[in-house]
Amino acid sequence: MNHFRRLVGVYLRPHLMKLVVILSAAMVTSCSWFTISYLRKVMVDDVLQVQVGRSTQTLSEAGGDRGNDRSLRDGGGRTRDEGSPHSRDISPGRSERPMSTKAERLQKLWWIFLAYVSFRVFFAALNWGYSYGIAQVGQELVFKLRQDVYNKLQRLQLSYFDRYQTGKIMARVMDDVNAVQASISNIFIRFFTDVATLIIGVGILFHIHSGLASIALVTLPCYVIIYQVFLRKIRVINTQIRERNAAVYGAIGDSVRGVRVVMAFAREVKEYRRFFKSISDYFRLQIRNSVLNTALSVLCGLVSGVGTTVVFYYGILAIRDGAMSLGDFLYFYGSIGFLFSPVVSLSNMNISIQQVAAALNRVFDVLDEDITIYEPEGAVQMAEMHGEVVFHNVSLKYNEKDDYALKQLNFAVVPGQMVCLVGASGGGKSSLVNLFLRLYQPTEGKITVDGEDIKNVSLHSLRKHIRMVPQEPVLFSGTLAENIKYGYQDARPEDVMRAAQWAELHDHIMTLPAKYESHIGEGGVSLSGGQKQRMAIAMTLMTDPSVLILDDSTSALDAKTESRIHSTLDRILENRTSFVVTHKVSMARKADLILVLEKGKIVEKGTHERLVARRGTYYSLFETQLSDSEKGVAEKELVVA
Repeated sequence: MNHFRRLVGVYLRPHLMKLVVILSAAMVTSCSWFTISYLRKVMVDDVLQVQVGRSTQTLSEAGGDRGNDRSLRDGGGRTRDEGSPHSRDISPGRSERPMSTKAERLQKLWWIFLAYVSFRVFFAALNWGYSYGIAQVGQELVFKLRQDVYNKLQRLQLSYFDRYQTGKIMARVMDDVNAVQASISNIFIRFFTDVATLIIGVGILFHIHSGLASIALVTLPCYVIIYQVFLRKIRVINTQIRERNAAVYGAIGDSVRGVRVVMAFAREVKEYRRFFKSISDYFRLQIRNSVLNTALSVLCGLVSGVGTTVVFYYGILAIRDGAMSLGDFLYFYGSIGFLFSPVVSLSNMNISIQQVAAALNRVFDVLDEDITIYEPEGAVQMAEMHGEVVFHNVSLKYNEKDDYALKQLNFAVVPGQMVCLVGASGGGKSSLVNLFLRLYQPTEGKITVDGEDIKNVSLHSLRKHIRMVPQEPVLFSGTLAENIKYGYQDARPEDVMRAAQWAELHDHIMTLPAKYESHIGEGGVSLSGGQKQRMAIAMTLMTDPSVLILDDSTSALDAKTESRIHSTLDRILENRTSFVVTHKVSMARKADLILVLEKGKIVEKGTHERLVARRGTYYSLFETQLSDSEKGVAEKELVVA
């Protein structure tokens, strides 16, 4: 219920006045049946004037001219037959209704007809306004809530996305938020309208006949008992349904993103079975939920049927004894039938509440996720960055239960230096550069840039001056030009072309029919692996960063293209601080500082010559990659040095 209060207090409060108007319209509309039913009562009692009881009169006798001839007008204007039983009181406290002439009844019929049409038009217009208003408020709530969830996702640290599948996150942004929208009309508005209908309806019933009203209300506690029996089971089922729905999204997202790998490994059947299992679990939960909901509705309907049958029985007896008119009975019976509807609705409302509660929990779980990487008040805005980087006893754990991914890293980089990170896969190279970008938070120690602790630097300011070419390029649906200038939207066409030339991509682009306006599809599906990496390099170079990070970004390139890009990088990296993650000694030989990482620790650091001379871990890597002739040349160079 805390989430419901939060939903009302934060997201519905701005629409309070509009909701009051909508709620008022909904309450009036919900009571329309009582008005229409009352007109039918008047029709029976005052127009048809069907009298049922100890004295019985046919329609022809009540309305025919012969009946009028036998009737006398008394001084009070009432019509009665002399010596007729109608001149007697039918029951204590209730006198016989006066008979009207045919003209008077026709006039009443005309006014009832006008009232009926007017009320129908009025309630239809009111219902349209209510429906439009609630739809507008619902969409505005969805817009704001979905905006807040997406904004929160943009500010969360990478560790959150490491824990959840993309499809599950999408389910929270789309399906769960839509479920919350339904809570406005299905819970908030309906609750008040049902309660108002019950209060007004009970008042009408007791006004018509207190004895029958007491009999009808005896059945209401049965709903409470049934409600309590089904409450816990329905809540658990709906929570599981939301979780399985997210799992289905996750399975679809994985198989669609990895469709090429699935086909390449001929794993279509396996993926189909995985998806089948996900939707089977979802299907079984939905069936169980439907069974519970149906059982709840059937039991509520059974109580309603028994209650109305008992009311019908005693109502007929009351008419026979003259305790109520036929019109009153029809009004009462119609009202009690309409009264059971909001009771059933209120009992079934638990189903909607549990569904929305499960969705709300998942949505607010995102909004309540702790942001571990944030900007302090008065964060430092770096107008420029020289590139002096120092790691002070930096350690990193991705999870409290995991081992250290990085352990006590200490090194310093002066502006303009090129640093190469080498070592076996899983050694911590990518983790190190992710820390520098504050994609993760160091568990221990601190990192300074130009003497400032990066925790105190504005995230936008920090990442504006540092750019990374990732190992796995991420491209967006759109044109080549749009992707290249992704980080610098104001770039001119000549700037885009220059960045593509630096990345050795311009010649390929010029062979395409639409040149730079060619669409690359989702994730750059129309590009090869090497072209994607060159696109990522062009996107990075477009922003002219102060510090450049290359995370093994030339691994998918052929030797000729790699050689050309290395020549370009030599020019770009000159006098610019850079971190290069690589497995290739040919790249490391150019570095001013080489850091050799193994199991999250720096086991060696220095220049290429010094590390080869030590004949340690780096030398083993160096020896593995060079040919025999190259080894001989390298050994001579070391001896000379």
